[in-house]
Amino acid sequence: MVYRGKPSAACAECRKLRSRCDKKQPACGQCIKAGRECSGYRNMVDLMFLDESSRVVTQNRGRISPRKMPVEDNHANEMLVQRPKKQELPESPFRLAGFVMYQPLDDLGVNFFMNNFIVDDPNMSLIHYLPSYYARSGFSGPALRQMCAAVGLVSLANKSHRKDMLSVATNNYATAIRVINAALLCPRKAAQDSILASIFMAAMFEALIIPRHVGMDNCCTHLAGAVSVAHLILKQERQTDVTIQQCTALVKTVIMNCWVQQISLPPNFSEFKNLVEKKAARMSVHDMFLNIVMELLQFKNQIQSPMQDDPTAIIRRALAIDSSLEDFARTLDRQTPFESVQLPAGESEHVAYKGYYHIYPQHLHAHLWNNVRSSRIRLHQLILRQSQGLMPTPELRTQEATSETVIVTLAMEMIASVPQLAGYLEDLETPTTPVIRTVPTPDSTSYELRYPTQRCAAARTPESNPHSFYHILYQLYIYGAESCLPQSMRHWIQQRIAWMENKANPVELVSLQDVVRRQLWNVSSKNSDKQFVEFVSEAESPASLAFDANACAIEKPAITGFRIGGNDFLHREAVSAGGMHSCSSIACSICNL
Repeated sequence: MVYRGKPSAACAECRKLRSRCDKKQPACGQCIKAGRECSGYRNMVDLMFLDESSRVVTQNRGRISPRKMPVEDNHANEMLVQRPKKQELPESPFRLAGFVMYQPLDDLGVNFFMNNFIVDDPNMSLIHYLPSYYARSGFSGPALRQMCAAVGLVSLANKSHRKDMLSVATNNYATAIRVINAALLCPRKAAQDSILASIFMAAMFEALIIPRHVGMDNCCTHLAGAVSVAHLILKQERQTDVTIQQCTALVKTVIMNCWVQQISLPPNFSEFKNLVEKKAARMSVHDMFLNIVMELLQFKNQIQSPMQDDPTAIIRRALAIDSSLEDFARTLDRQTPFESVQLPAGESEHVAYKGYYHIYPQHLHAHLWNNVRSSRIRLHQLILRQSQGLMPTPELRTQEATSETVIVTLAMEMIASVPQLAGYLEDLETPTTPVIRTVPTPDSTSYELRYPTQRCAAARTPESNPHSFYHILYQLYIYGAESCLPQSMRHWIQQRIAWMENKANPVELVSLQDVVRRQLWNVSSKNSDKQFVEFVSEAESPASLAFDANACAIEKPAITGFRIGGNDFLHREAVSAGGMHSCSSIACSICNL
């Protein structure tokens, strides 16, 4: 069986016209719109692996020379003459009762990884380049093949609760690590795309398998090692197109991992990032945001330094970064705009705060917008904390009032994304009264008065996924506790939290709340674990109270303990903040548990 790379999942008509197929059942939307007959979809597993057994047999038969029969052996000749020339086949077909062909676990792991972790769209996947590279060079070294199998199997083990898969995955991982370590002893052997890809995959494996109570140290170590290897390849000028794509993905991953894990950037990372930017084709809007995040990382390190104790200087720097984020938001509005919808007063306010909500083209756009808003909120929270150590002046009071206004405004915009990200946007299509839709354009803002029947098709979005659900729940936890928010907004957020907790997976909910307790203290020193419990209890959610009290008792044995657990949401926040739908695709076992 030969792996031929990831085939297109589109229908025949869309492949022929090279148009994007939405792969809906029973027929794709493109074919329905064009009024043509949809041929359906191919079996992806059959296309991914090619059975070359018959070709190999035919090829080898021609190479085997016919054996010469000894003429002296009369008895043998008599036997040959007596043997029938052709055997008669039975009339009934030959059946193998109970015979089942099993795919080797390693092949199963690679197949699962390629199908569920990777999509072709570079905007949706950090490692979209891997299938084609693996098809060309996957068997040149064992490390990459074994890492792909390990990541696929550990993810499949998490879903199917199969201990045998987990054992094979761990063995593959250990073997691949030995191969990587041997290659790192020689700078020339280390500077290979396959080694770099294997180390990046090792970080992904660690993120998938570590228990809930353990940190991301091994994952961070692998990412730092990948930076060193990538830097070595660029310095030796041995880079390929795959190298540049890997380095671009690595820059995004490392920056967001450091931001979420609250750790310093690897040594020489700035130099490495500059090298990558010089060789990369273009800078996307997400790359622009990552530059600001990197500035935020450096700012955070400066604040934590004992040498930096001047509140005025900290406020001045925070305002400068906030201005950069505000400029970026204007650029983002031109490149990835969204629709704002205002329902009539008193209508559907229980699901959309004051009847106001957003419709984004894709969930990843909503995540990017929300991460810009959350970054600005944190900066203004910092400004309010630092102002407490200064003598009150009219200018300072004005700044405090401005910061509180900015926090309320940004929180209002953030919770407007809840209906779409929490997965109940279609519930807002039922009103019969007209609504006002605000559509931003490059030059101005236009307003349209439409009836729900006219906007029904436009409001429909893809099915909600757990990644978006948990991400917006996390942000409601963090920013819903802000004291400067109006009481009506705080009450609406608490009601939405209660509704979402009842929909959430209990194990994941406890893990998320563990993260929130730590994050609340980092966001504001005034917040405490007690305050978080009081805030959540106001929502009167039985899920949060019951499962929080029995956090240790609900863990399932064996496989469940190998999920990333308490750190899985940090993983989700990292990839979405980098402008990605998930770490590698919409089917990542962490991003879509």
